[in-house]
Amino acid sequence: MRRFLRSAAAICVLVLVVSTGISANDGLSMEIVGDQVVATKAFVVRIRNNGSKRQTFCLSLCGAIIDMDTTRSAPAFAVQMRVGKKWNDRPWGCGAGNQFASRVIQAGEIQDFRIKLAEPGTYRLRLAYKDVSADLVSSHCEAIEDTKSLKHATSEEFEVMAKPQ
Repeated sequence: MRRFLRSAAAICVLVLVVSTGISANDGLSMEIVGDQVVATKAFVVRIRNNGSKRQTFCLSLCGAIIDMDTTRSAPAFAVQMRVGKKWNDRPWGCGAGNQFASRVIQAGEIQDFRIKLAEPGTYRLRLAYKDVSADLVSSHCEAIEDTKSLKHATSEEFEVMAKPQ
């Protein structure tokens, strides 16, 4: 009987988690804000730390993804475009001598960034991040090669519409 009750309780918890949308991933999540994304128009990407630990990710200080109407930097997203059934990485970086800076996001914090994409299509964004255990995070972007400690947040896919004529 106890085994049955424990199983029933586990199922109830699972149903509660699924029905409330609580993620088993306690790291970063991303969402595209707004109903419609138009090519060459800035839109907002919201990054949320769902966990209880500080996280860090890299900001790109140049590149075509940044909203050039402002002087803000943007996360160093991997921009992927759907081509057929596959996701292809889209280049947007600075080229030689890329400039990056680390950014910390505290537990429960939300940060918004404005970016734009020039080409219509179906996209998703990926962002590498990792736990921050020390106060010094300035070397995070230089140590990005350490793939064992990296996690990735991936946005839902979204459509970028052609700019109206």
